[in-house]
Amino acid sequence: MVGPGGRSPRRPWWRRSRALVAAGIGAVVVAGLAALLIERQPNQGSATAGTGAIPTTLQAATSPGRDPYTRSVALAPPPGSPGGAATVPVGTVNGDTAGLYGGTEHVADCDTGQLAGFLATHADRGKAWADTVGVEQSALPDYLRSLTGVLLRADTSVTNHGFADGLPTTFRSVLQAGSAVLVDAHGVPRVRCACGNPLTPPEAGTGAPLFDGDSWPGFRADRVVRVSPAPTAVAALVLLDPASGRLFTRPVGTTGSDDRATAPSPPPASAPGAPEPSGADAGTP
Repeated sequence: MVGPGGRSPRRPWWRRSRALVAAGIGAVVVAGLAALLIERQPNQGSATAGTGAIPTTLQAATSPGRDPYTRSVALAPPPGSPGGAATVPVGTVNGDTAGLYGGTEHVADCDTGQLAGFLATHADRGKAWADTVGVEQSALPDYLRSLTGVLLRADTSVTNHGFADGLPTTFRSVLQAGSAVLVDAHGVPRVRCACGNPLTPPEAGTGAPLFDGDSWPGFRADRVVRVSPAPTAVAALVLLDPASGRLFTRPVGTTGSDDRATAPSPPPASAPGAPEPSGADAGTP
């Protein structure tokens, strides 16, 4: 309808108010639907994408944990604290560091034969396991026999490779001190014995870890160890028996029968109690 002067008449105020109310209600409904749709979208890590946090699963020493390949192949852990008397390293540590790992002298920590037998009789898991470590499936028994069973003496960061719903999985995890693992000749953890999962070193990341999974008393993120491969393969590892506090040597690829006592290292010259050099040994003129 056109009013005087060719202009449309202004809508009465009560009609304008109803239109504004209707528009407001429509906006609220649209916003609500949008929020509902966003909430129902699958979680693709958006919760951590903005913060740069790295999802990290904590795994207690005796728990099978997430996506296990097998039942536990760990043998009974020794009594006492996995830390033992010697200082536990912190940060990035070479895999051949004396006392990085523990164990009980002349006692095996993992049953490699049981793990090899399981993977041989479960072809799908055996193939996925072999693909993860980069060996032929038929060579798995020899590969496992080349590893050495030890106990972690510090909470240790790894990349864990599990198996779920017929497919291999990969996730960052921290293994509790006291966990039984198999390590290679460079001292790098390669198998978690509580679940049979193959392990690889953790990928480098700049974000802070976002922990889930199991936890344990005394866990501290700043005390987690990252194992770096030894520069060269070693013939034996120097382990610490947490029950006795003594060091002993375990040849790589053995299960305890060839363990031998290790003499303690002499203190450095600057340490208290070190013998004073004299004469020519002292470098005097």
